[in-house]
Amino acid sequence: MAEPINALFGTAAARDGAAGSVVALSKDEKVAIYAALDPFIHDLCGDDRLSPLAMMDLVVGALHNAFAPFFWTGFYRRIGAAELEVGPSQGTLGCSHIAFGRGVCGTVAVRQQTRIVDDVHAEPNHIACDSASRSEIVVPVFVGDRLAAVLDVDSTLPAAFSDMDQVHLEQICAKVGSALARRDLRGVIAFED
Repeated sequence: MAEPINALFGTAAARDGAAGSVVALSKDEKVAIYAALDPFIHDLCGDDRLSPLAMMDLVVGALHNAFAPFFWTGFYRRIGAAELEVGPSQGTLGCSHIAFGRGVCGTVAVRQQTRIVDDVHAEPNHIACDSASRSEIVVPVFVGDRLAAVLDVDSTLPAAFSDMDQVHLEQICAKVGSALARRDLRGVIAFED
């Protein structure tokens, strides 16, 4: 399955170089990419041979390589009652652990609602893992009604995310949550201390 995804989105990965070379995508371009990505995400989430981490890693890889403006793409998994741990992710190094309520990811973990930040440098609660990040979207992932993780996507472009991204990323996170519900999550996600 990797070869068709790589062939489809290889040009986006090639464009994802220096921050100055990344250009914003139009709404139509984004919609087309999400539509092309959907069957791959569906197949990845439906492949019960994949471990939870492998499935999450492949979803992150598909997203990160499909969209050149995605500077950092990754999950922060719940590893206790009020703590997130990075991984899988692609891009520069992320923060290793984030407490619930801290930063955009920790706030989304508490509120359990998607958050779009157009300018992370103007966000007082933002955790600066990499100063090249300019905007961010964070989407919760649920297993049943319990928060299992958040999907964090950063861009070097300001205001790179819209309500349209929110809709599509929430659909992807719903598929990931359903796939996680069918897997053994011991050692990967912990809902309690």
